[in-house]
Amino acid sequence: MDVNSYLFYSARSFVFYLGLIAITVFLGVMSCFIWAIPFSLRQRIFARGNQATLAWLQITCNIQVKVSGLNNIPAPPFVAVCNHQSAWESFFLQQLLQPTSFVLKRELLWLPFFGWSVAASRPIAIRRSTPRTALRYLFREGHKRLKEGINVVIYPEGTRQPSGALGHLKLEPLLLPKKLVCHCYPSPTTLARTGLYLTG
Repeated sequence: MDVNSYLFYSARSFVFYLGLIAITVFLGVMSCFIWAIPFSLRQRIFARGNQATLAWLQITCNIQVKVSGLNNIPAPPFVAVCNHQSAWESFFLQQLLQPTSFVLKRELLWLPFFGWSVAASRPIAIRRSTPRTALRYLFREGHKRLKEGINVVIYPEGTRQPSGALGHLKLEPLLLPKKLVCHCYPSPTTLARTGLYLTG
């Protein structure tokens, strides 16, 4: 990549992140005042924020999204087991599969603004430093969410992986749908040079 191209793409990324910070701060502040409203309404509000983020990404970085396999998504509630490559799929899946509760590491809730809005969306926040306790908590809270008709999203790799790569799978969380007798929806995502693709 030549210098001019590098500067051009860097500028686009910088502009995108300025907008992302503004949206994150706005949602974080808003989340402090909407805890009393029903969860379904809170989730719709945050889904709008995610849609705004993805729209801003398309405008500033020309990221095009093609989706296939939507007909494979079962009726709620279900557990979606997803490949984790970037923050993009979290923004996208939260608004696509709502109502949704993500399984994530508890430390994310400590981040200013971002963590506040995440906490308001009722995630299943686990402590990865204590795997057995985290697994029991996942089963208990996952059961509650599914009984309420809320879908659960799990990244069994535990961390982000490069495009086309598959990390070490933590198999214990995959027992959740079997243990609780619900649908399990595998949702691999792939980041391609020409865009982002979600296949079911």
